[in-house]
Amino acid sequence: MRSGLFAFAGLGLVALFPTSVLAEKAVRRDHVMVSYEGVDEAHASAVAKVVESARRSAAKFGFDVPETIAVNVSARLTGGAGLFNDGDRGIFLTVRSDKDFRKPSDSGVFVVYGLCHEVGHLAMYRAIRERRWMTTAAAEGWAHYLGSRLVDAVYEAEGDDLWPDRYDYREDGTKRLKRQREDARSSTTVRRAALWADFVDLVGDKGVIETFAAWGKTKIDLSDPAKALGTGLPATDNVRKWWVSASPVFVAKSAVSPFAVKTAKPADLAGKPRVGSRRRDWRWEAIDRRGRARGQIRCPGRWLVSEGGAGVRIAVWSGRSAGREVHCLPARRPVSPNRRIPVCLCQIRPRRLGVG
Repeated sequence: MRSGLFAFAGLGLVALFPTSVLAEKAVRRDHVMVSYEGVDEAHASAVAKVVESARRSAAKFGFDVPETIAVNVSARLTGGAGLFNDGDRGIFLTVRSDKDFRKPSDSGVFVVYGLCHEVGHLAMYRAIRERRWMTTAAAEGWAHYLGSRLVDAVYEAEGDDLWPDRYDYREDGTKRLKRQREDARSSTTVRRAALWADFVDLVGDKGVIETFAAWGKTKIDLSDPAKALGTGLPATDNVRKWWVSASPVFVAKSAVSPFAVKTAKPADLAGKPRVGSRRRDWRWEAIDRRGRARGQIRCPGRWLVSEGGAGVRIAVWSGRSAGREVHCLPARRPVSPNRRIPVCLCQIRPRRLGVG
C-alpha cells in the first residue's frame, strides 16, 4: 500500500464538508503526534498507538528513529488509500473514508502493516540520506522486511485490542513474509526482502545498523556505486558472497554526462521566453511525481526537466535547445516560498546535465 500522497487543496472542499470536519485535530503520545481531518478520533488514536509501538520497537532493535514522528491522516474524495513518508520524521496516510480502517478482509487496506512499513523506511532513510544509487526494489524490500518484523513486535506489545475493528494482524507480519518467500511466484519486493533477511541472518541488526551508517558517510560514485558501498560492509566471506547477489538488484548505476554539472543562479534563469522557432515549435509539458507526462502541446523536444521531490508538478518549455523557462507548480499541497526545489536538466537519456 504505497502511493503518492497529497493533501487536499482548493475551495471545492469547503462546499462539500462542514467546517468542523475540515478543521485539523491532533492526537499526541510520547513520541508521536497525529494530526487528522475527515476521520474520527478513534482511528487517529489507533494510528498513533501503532506508530508509537513500531517506533519503540525499531529503537530497541538499535535503529535511528526520530524523537517524535509526525503523522498526518486525511480523507480525500478520489483515489485509493495511500501511505508516504518524508524520509526523516513524517508519515502521511490518506484514506477514502473511515471504511478504510476496517480490518483488511473487509477493506482491502492493511493500515497496521503499512504504518510499520513506513517506520521501516525511516529507519533506513535517516541513516542513508544520499540514496540516488539505491533501487526502488532495495528500499521497498527493506521496508517490507523490517515492517513485517515490526508488526510482530507491535502485536507483542499491544495485543488484540490495538485496532478498533479487531483482527489478528499478526498474519500481516513475518508469518505472511515467510509464506511469500516460499511462493515461487513471489513479487520483486518479496525477493528483495528475502535478500535483506539473509543479510540480517549473517550480521544481525547491529551489523545492518553499522552498514547503514557507513553507507551514509561514504562518498558514492554514481557511475559505479557498488564498489564504494562494498567497503562499508562487514569484511567476511559470507557477506562478500551476499553482496555479489545483492548489489546487482540493490544498486543502480548512473551514466556520466559529457556535459559538466553546473549550478545556475536564479538570476541567470530570468528572461522572456520565446513563443516559437522558425526551425521547430516548442512544447509545454506537465510531469507528475512519477515522471509521467500530464499533457503537452505541439512536438516534443530533446530536453526534459524533472524535479526531485514528490508532489510538485513541472511545466517545461523545451525544444531543440535547452529549455528557456521552467515553472514549478505545487500539486495539491502547499510549498513554502522559502523552500529550495532542485530542478535537474537532463537529456532524454537519464544523464544529469545541471542542477538549478
